[in-house]
Amino acid sequence: RQAGEFEAEQLRVNAGQQRAASQYAAANVDQRTKLITSRALAVAAASGGGASDPTVINTIAAIAGEGAYRRALAVYQGEVSARAMEGQADAADYRGRATQTMERRAAIGQTIGAGASLLKGMEKTASLRSKYGLNGPGSVQPDSAGSMWDSWDS
Repeated sequence: RQAGEFEAEQLRVNAGQQRAASQYAAANVDQRTKLITSRALAVAAASGGGASDPTVINTIAAIAGEGAYRRALAVYQGEVSARAMEGQADAADYRGRATQTMERRAAIGQTIGAGASLLKGMEKTASLRSKYGLNGPGSVQPDSAGSMWDSWDS
């Protein structure tokens, strides 16, 4: 179970790192988008045309839209990866608990099996004792010479 818990914890840490990496990638996309739109605006102004021209505004809007899309995509991909890792972590936890339960049941089964074997052995011993007349001190008669069996009757 401990191995399953350790694996699950590692996967959850990895999921958090995946989310952080995707947020970093999204921030990079934002930065690049701002640089590209700024450059587009500077080029439009330097060309002699108006920076407020509809074509320039539409181009900058398209660049900003593409940037927003790529940012959302980076966050989404990180979230999907993180959720997959969290699912694997849940599965590792479940595997650990299931393994522990199976091992406990196997141990109980072995204990019961050992007890049953012991009872079978006692049953055989009891039948041998009854077969040969050695059922204990009360059933054995001392011989006429007063041997060691005398102490059993007293």
